[in-house]
Amino acid sequence: MRSPRRLRLLALASLLVASAAACAGPARNQTTPSRRAMAERWRLDKRKETPPRAKLGKRELLVDVAHATGVLEEVYAARDLIPKADLLLARFAIRGLARGRARWDTRTVCERIDGALMLLPDDQFSASLDGRPCSEARRERLAETGAVGANVASRGDKAWAETVVAGAGEGLSGAGTPVLSLTHFAPAGTPAWDGLREKILALRAERPAVTILDVRGNPGGHESGAEAAAALLFGTARAPAPEGSVARSRNLASLAALMNASWTRSRAPEADPAAAREFAAYRDEYLKARARPTPGLRIEEWSGPSSPGRGVYPGQLLVLADRGCSGACERFLLRLKRMPNVRLIGEATAGASSSLDFGLVRLPQSGIEIRVPTAVLLAPDGSFAGREGIAVDVAVPAGRDALTYAREILPRSGP
Repeated sequence: MRSPRRLRLLALASLLVASAAACAGPARNQTTPSRRAMAERWRLDKRKETPPRAKLGKRELLVDVAHATGVLEEVYAARDLIPKADLLLARFAIRGLARGRARWDTRTVCERIDGALMLLPDDQFSASLDGRPCSEARRERLAETGAVGANVASRGDKAWAETVVAGAGEGLSGAGTPVLSLTHFAPAGTPAWDGLREKILALRAERPAVTILDVRGNPGGHESGAEAAAALLFGTARAPAPEGSVARSRNLASLAALMNASWTRSRAPEADPAAAREFAAYRDEYLKARARPTPGLRIEEWSGPSSPGRGVYPGQLLVLADRGCSGACERFLLRLKRMPNVRLIGEATAGASSSLDFGLVRLPQSGIEIRVPTAVLLAPDGSFAGREGIAVDVAVPAGRDALTYAREILPRSGP
């Protein structure tokens, strides 16, 4: 059901859409650059970065509003897949900034844009200043933690850790049950994963009756790390793909945003080693798109094998999950669900599995940065899941620890 607030916004949009078009039309003609010019202006690596303005006048605000709505219309991969009313409301709320007040505080503009983006069924779309989402509601949502206990390991330099817990009767090893904790998904091949391959090979040789995999509180991260970790558990060169297909936005605007994101990661203090290669690939694709325009949105099958193949992890694999598991963590679980001996225990995940590749757009006048999904995962029926989390097989009551619950309940309930 829609909230009363959203219903009021829908009514407001229907009442004012005609006058909004009349008010916004002339301004857009004066301030909105062409699509090609907009994409060129977004390329952070090809222009000097100007410090953001603390205050925006009417004309500066109109320029940034045009660029912000351009992100919705040109870059966002799910723009044709989400309810049209949600897209209309978000666009209307952003355009509403250009009316009334003569000058705006930049922080307030960022809050309004981020709040407008929250009307979309996609928590991975955000506006930020200084690397921090501007909407208090979004910050609260991102700060939410699971209600079924904390991950056995705390997040540190390593992306994983191992512990052993005592067994608890039939179905769990009396000699102790290995627990592998995945705290975040660093890029594949980085030192954060050192030792995991050897540990999983040793466990496969030992063939424990039960292994517990803890991904509670895992915020996701790099897709290559999630795929590589899943492949180790499957014992294959490549992990099977999640069910469904991928919608990708691939035009000049989305490619410019992808270049920005990879360029920014390559300049970070802890640079992603794959970022420079990604930037070069996106740049080549961008140059080709300049010479020959490409379709704005394309649907393709998820790359990777569709079946687990041989070598599935021995014994039962119990996976502890919660709403802190997000993005790449959720897609990691979607891969594991193809394994017949996997059971998910805890609570539904965050509901951010659909968003894949992210672009970055910096609004030229305010310096506000918009993080936008340029590729989204679609369900087998072609629908966009949005905020739907991954359901677990065994629900744990809020306030109970999923690890303790698994050891107490599962032996009685059977495999």
